[in-house]
Amino acid sequence: MIGFWIITGIVSIGIAIGLIWLYWAFVVNSSKKRGTKPQDIVVYILISVLCIAGAGFFGNWYLYSTASGQRTRISWQSEISLGLERNVQVFSATGEKVFEFSGRFDIDQDEQRILLDVYTEGKVERIYISAPAGVVIIRETQNSE
Repeated sequence: MIGFWIITGIVSIGIAIGLIWLYWAFVVNSSKKRGTKPQDIVVYILISVLCIAGAGFFGNWYLYSTASGQRTRISWQSEISLGLERNVQVFSATGEKVFEFSGRFDIDQDEQRILLDVYTEGKVERIYISAPAGVVIIRETQNSE
């Protein structure tokens, strides 16, 4: 998730630079005695648009061309749509299937447990799978695009 904060910072800086250029063109330069020439305004607007477009291009590149960006997109999609369509299977240490569930759910995990928030018919059910359960396999069953 650190990549998300890096991209947010870079995009924010690009937008801020663009807005500062616009402020400089219309407020600071206009208040000087000589005024702002029309060609200066065009240059300031062009630089602002390039900074903002560059920040947008970089953000788009990050989200669609890097592994951490794709994980971020899937995480956003899961947050917005109350989980993703997935299939979970839990196997014991001997290899027999103990539990299986398919549906829309969100996952939270730590070293002690796996928590599944299952969304069915407007209700949220929590399923806890403790750490010594054996092998847990979770697959997405729909495309995350």
